[in-house]
Amino acid sequence: MNKKIIFIITSLMCVFINLYAQVSLNPNDDFYKDAKNWETKGIVSWLPQIRPYSINTVKKILAEVKENGDESDVQLAEFYEAKFFSKCWNAGITIGDNLKLSDSGDKVKNLFSVEPEVYGDVLIHNLVGLGYKVGVIAQNSSTSEQDVLPLFYTSQNDTHDDPFTFGSAVANIDMGANLTVGKENIYGMFGLNRVAYGPFTDDSILLSGNQFHSGNLSFVYESSKWGYTQIFSSISRSTKNSSSSTLDFTPEKFMAFHSIRFMPVKQFAVTYFESSVYTNRFDPSYFLPVPYMVIQGMYGASDNTISGLTFDVRPVDRLGISLCALIDDINLNGFAKGEFDTRLKLALQGGINYVPSVSFIDSLSLDYTLVTPYTYSHCDPQMKFENYDEIKTYYNKDNYTNRLTNLGTKLPPNSDRIQFKGTFRPVERLRLDFSTTFVRHANIAESFTDEEAQKYIEANKAVESSGYYFATDGSIWTSSLTSPSSDKNAFMSQEHKMYLLQIALNAEYELQRMKCGSLVFNVGYMFEFIYNKGVDENIYTANSANPQDAKKLWVSNLHNVYNNYFSASVKYYF
Repeated sequence: MNKKIIFIITSLMCVFINLYAQVSLNPNDDFYKDAKNWETKGIVSWLPQIRPYSINTVKKILAEVKENGDESDVQLAEFYEAKFFSKCWNAGITIGDNLKLSDSGDKVKNLFSVEPEVYGDVLIHNLVGLGYKVGVIAQNSSTSEQDVLPLFYTSQNDTHDDPFTFGSAVANIDMGANLTVGKENIYGMFGLNRVAYGPFTDDSILLSGNQFHSGNLSFVYESSKWGYTQIFSSISRSTKNSSSSTLDFTPEKFMAFHSIRFMPVKQFAVTYFESSVYTNRFDPSYFLPVPYMVIQGMYGASDNTISGLTFDVRPVDRLGISLCALIDDINLNGFAKGEFDTRLKLALQGGINYVPSVSFIDSLSLDYTLVTPYTYSHCDPQMKFENYDEIKTYYNKDNYTNRLTNLGTKLPPNSDRIQFKGTFRPVERLRLDFSTTFVRHANIAESFTDEEAQKYIEANKAVESSGYYFATDGSIWTSSLTSPSSDKNAFMSQEHKMYLLQIALNAEYELQRMKCGSLVFNVGYMFEFIYNKGVDENIYTANSANPQDAKKLWVSNLHNVYNNYFSASVKYYF
């Protein structure tokens, strides 16, 4: 069936789009933010470690809120209950516009979109639940979504990049499904969706939920004292790093994750987790509940294995404190000798969430995130840089990405971020979200010696005819393969740093529901200032004459940018 017929049929099916993505399919649904607040208030038990939850788990949480919460909590729980489970299918339409105004380059970028969708959360049996969506995202072809996204933000759409073009617009099918089998405290999940892990609902250093969707098999068990989760995901690998197109993605890349949590008392939980990304084989060993370090050791320690700990503390009701730390790679021998500037690939995320007793304040949160150089990237230590054909095939093949997006935090390596957020409900059905974010980022390639830089220049000249390049932009695509300096802890030690300030306010108001449906209005604004924009660009390319001149050119291109982002949408659903 050709694409035009598919598009017409899908459009007829999807007459309308709902404001809300289904809770059992989307880990970024607003429900999970409210559930986190309920956990912080102490009116629900410890939440499951991975999102999304099963339908039975969501129903259990809402039942706990109605039993233990105050009047506003009960009203919100009843709202979610009606929204998610009043019927087995939902339909609606969203018409929205995103505008970016910049003081440099293309000063105006505008993206207009219409999103029809049909979706639902259905209990097929008391042990079997299904979340599904099928829809079409249509937008003007002159602007891509990336053009109107703030720095370090990623798309929340899971379109398949096989567009149907009509006039000046393009349309892509957006769909997913997730089947759960089991009770509210023990279940398996099978589907095509995004997954998220950790106590922070909008970002995570391990599984953020901001990555492109993937095929996932997962298992969840939660008790009053113990919890265990396991995920196996089929993800995509890029053969050309960040310059890849759709045709450059390849299969046979997998991600395995498991965690075990211990909750000795009501106020404290500690979790040990592991994740491993590997390619070019299907390995059922990763389904076993054994340490991944043991499994990857069977293959010469070539897999990209990450491990860490998460601590959650609720010292008093309405206050939650969380700390998550992961280790990607560490030179234990160097640390044992007291060499603390040695190789250290890690990420840290810590923060507090406070739910005041003031009725119009939902929550106040403050968090800090740090990512050291080369974290999440990975290369086989046995490879030699001079063999360009081999490097082109295996360079960064096991890095911690799916379809060019980091599975973990939005931040690139060699960065840190401090972020404040507040959510307010001054009147009924009006929600205000305020945030301010400050980020520092430096390009690790600036620390390359001239000899190391020359290797990158020569390598890029050798492979440029194939459309490939070896990145020196300091992103997750900049590998430590050739750099002896990667054995040093060079976090934020570079001369030139990029500073990012983002201040955002979003308002959402929903009219009183009527029999014919409901209208929701959403407006948003973000101010963004970037100091030394260009730090995140490649320093050394195939066109570089020599390392010194390349670095001078890179420095000369650094500049400051002011951006303003506006968004508005009207949503009708029934």
